[in-house]
Amino acid sequence: MARLTRHGLLLAAATGCASAARAPASPASWSVGPGDADAAVIAVDATAAVYDGELRWLSSHLADDPDPTHPGDSPAVRRLAAYGAAGVRVVVEVFRVGDDHRGPFARGVVERVLRAHCRRDEGRIGRTRRWLFAPDADASTALWPLGYRWPLDRVERIRGWAEHDAPCEPEP
Repeated sequence: MARLTRHGLLLAAATGCASAARAPASPASWSVGPGDADAAVIAVDATAAVYDGELRWLSSHLADDPDPTHPGDSPAVRRLAAYGAAGVRVVVEVFRVGDDHRGPFARGVVERVLRAHCRRDEGRIGRTRRWLFAPDADASTALWPLGYRWPLDRVERIRGWAEHDAPCEPEP
């Protein structure tokens, strides 16, 4: 988060200095010109790039500094889970490629987001888990796929779930 703040401050300082050089002397005569609109777009693009970069960095470092008392947990898992569906969208790629090292940690992100969105209600968590992981609609139990290379249909199902903001008990 410190990186995001530092980049944000640098961007604000840069755009502030640029606009101060061309600002009129009287606030009453200020107007929004094309240069100001461009600066706003650049600021939004830069913020989005920093956000995307942080999510990708966290995903690539999922297995760094694992918690020895809780397998599949690390500071990166907790940070990505705090991003909610955006964190799940980033880690779903781990399952598609079958990364055995980061797989348990990516699973931890999905579980944490699932529990948070279902407000820790075990019945709702179970129904959502069945919807996400059951191989067919009539399955009474839903298990995580064996190994960490998931079938493409399950990867796409979890990706779609995350694209819809990871709802608890989504509509099939």
